[in-house]
Amino acid sequence: MSSLTGQLVEVTPMRAAIARRMAESQATVPHFYVSTEVSTAAVEEHLALVSASTGGRLGITAALVRACAIALHENRSFNAVWGDEGLLEVTDVNIGV
Repeated sequence: MSSLTGQLVEVTPMRAAIARRMAESQATVPHFYVSTEVSTAAVEEHLALVSASTGGRLGITAALVRACAIALHENRSFNAVWGDEGLLEVTDVNIGV
């Protein structure tokens, strides 16, 4: 966590125990994943209008990454990392695709 910048958040002993157990669970317990389908028609229409007006081409992935980045920036508690020192709300928003 030393390369990350942000604000270290004080957590209760209960929250620390939950975070520790969740980290252990990720490494030791089998996982399952849930998926769903959503309509992207409205987003695709908007992207088509933006692409036409700018002369560029924007895809659904760019819209999704932008929406995620905005959400993480506005909701700092979701952009956090648990480590030995505690919970670090990370300053930067970095999304890898």
